[in-house]
Amino acid sequence: MFFIDPDGMAPIGSLASYGFKDFSDSFAEVERREESESSESSENSENDPPDYFDKDTGEYLGKGDTDEIRFISKKDWNDGKLQNYSRSPNNSKVEAMIYLYYAEKYDLIPQNAKGAMFCCKNINGWSTSHQDGILTFNFERNSIGLGVLNRFDAINVLVHEFGSHGIDHLNGIEYIRGVNDHLWEYRATRAEINHWSWHDTSKTYKIDSYKYYGRYLTKPEIKNFYKKYEADK
Repeated sequence: MFFIDPDGMAPIGSLASYGFKDFSDSFAEVERREESESSESSENSENDPPDYFDKDTGEYLGKGDTDEIRFISKKDWNDGKLQNYSRSPNNSKVEAMIYLYYAEKYDLIPQNAKGAMFCCKNINGWSTSHQDGILTFNFERNSIGLGVLNRFDAINVLVHEFGSHGIDHLNGIEYIRGVNDHLWEYRATRAEINHWSWHDTSKTYKIDSYKYYGRYLTKPEIKNFYKKYEADK
């Protein structure tokens, strides 16, 4: 099951108090698909135009003419006024819906997870936490629009968080600062830079990745994936 946290602060144990409904009606609870769609290959995905989302609900509307994540009113979308877009979501609920969309579309929730939550809890960046087999993807407000600019950025940060940290959590490998933090982040960083989405992540995303995670990699890996961004960190 997938959950969208209405205000970014709901603990897993008290979801019912927020009045969750079926996903088709609102921002609610989504049953995991028994047969999720297979991930699109890099070759097909890299040529796609940008993704437009309803700025008020987070509903996926369709594709436009440049490679970005964009937010627009349903009316402007229907009227073809694609120039009336913004780069940031109206609220954290909409932002959470975008991460959920990409997590489902590209099958980025670990198969052995009982469920996932998408919550605006962080002051800076992204993180993954867990409880009773349910993973929580935590993000800062306006992470989409500031750090995540296109769908490849969104996919790649989900690979880092759910595809590495999430799997570690589910396998009982916990983060312990000063003990295994280097190995913990090394695995996650290698997961993101070796994923097909890395090639088309934005320059902003790559610079931030190098700034925070480059130190965990080997010198050859830094040379191959980050060298030209050293001066911009």
